[in-house]
This record gives sequence, structure tokens and C-alpha cells, in this order.
Amino acid sequence: MSLRVEPLSVQTSSSQEDEPPRRERRPPRPPVDDLRDMKFDPPEFEGNLNQEIVLEWMQSIERFFEIKEYSDEKAFKVAILKLKKYGSF
Repeated sequence: MSLRVEPLSVQTSSSQEDEPPRRERRPPRPPVDDLRDMKFDPPEFEGNLNQEIVLEWMQSIERFFEIKEYSDEKAFKVAILKLKKYGSF
């Protein structure tokens, strides 16, 4: 009994040859450390003659504007909206 071995032929389908080259995936975006998307409100000011309280409010609202990267015009408008009671006179 003799065994006959035939070579295997590798066939490539024509559909693989006709396919357009696959696009390379974009590298993942770096994580964004952006505080502008955080939701928090600037502090309100109800008016006070105590200088320390006024300065504390001014410093906290300025930090808020820096984090949110507000323009001077937008910061001014938001600050006016946060003046309540005697602070709005």
C-alpha cells in the first residue's frame, strides 16, 4: 500500500485582494484634566461691612473665574448676578 502525499495549495480569495486597506486606529486621546466641566456655582455675596468677609468672597470668586477660564466680561456679569441683598446696592 503506497501513500501518496499531495502538496497543499494556498488559495487567497479574491475578496481579500479587492478589499481596501484597513485604516489604522487613532491613538487614544489623553485623559482631560479639565475643571471647566465640573459643575459648581460661584459663591454669593449678601453684602457685609467686614473687610475680611469681602476679601474672602473676592478671592473665592476670582479662583472660580480662573478655573472656569472666564473672560473679564463674562466674569463681571457672573459676579453681578451673585450679589444679593445689600451686596447688590
